Amino acid sequence: MKFLYVILSFFLIGCFWKSNKTTEGMEVKYEQGGELMEFTKLIDIINNKVIDLTSRVDLFRIEEFITIYETPLSYKDSALLYLTNPEFSKQKKEIALLAMQRMDDSDYIQFSKTVFELYENLVIDEEIIHDLLFYSINNKFQIIRNYDNPDVVEILTKYNKVTNKPEFKQSIDEALSGFMWKQLKRLLKDNKLY
Repeated sequence: MKFLYVILSFFLIGCFWKSNKTTEGMEVKYEQGGELMEFTKLIDIINNKVIDLTSRVDLFRIEEFITIYETPLSYKDSALLYLTNPEFSKQKKEIALLAMQRMDDSDYIQFSKTVFELYENLVIDEEIIHDLLFYSINNKFQIIRNYDNPDVVEILTKYNKVTNKPEFKQSIDEALSGFMWKQLKRLLKDNKLY
């Protein structure tokens, strides 16, 4: 059944991908500053400016990142398609995920469920799903903070069953128990970030 789902997903994504190509081979386009610019191009520009993600908060210095970050729902579908393309590097995919973190909690949780399904179907790797669930560029920690949300519990429980990495299992257990959020909340308050 899962295999059929994967095949159907790739077929639908492929149809959508092809139907949105322009004559120059560009994918989904968005208007920015009076000119058309598509999601892939934005991520490429961001990636070239940031060089590496050693300090992820540096992304906030990049206008193109802010463009996506300020209106993540406008780019959500493109981000999901982007994640499925094996041609894009892990870093570029991380940038795409980080740019989605301004969504409100319910949208981000639903987005995370969809990304987790991509992980379950072997479309994205485990480090990306772990970053999606546990890293926060804006101190919102939507997954960790909503540890008792039924959708979050479902994602984390499934993730705990499939990961083989002890450090990830520990993170999941700490998130599910609420311990991780209590620790983060205290840290954020101590640093006047919450």
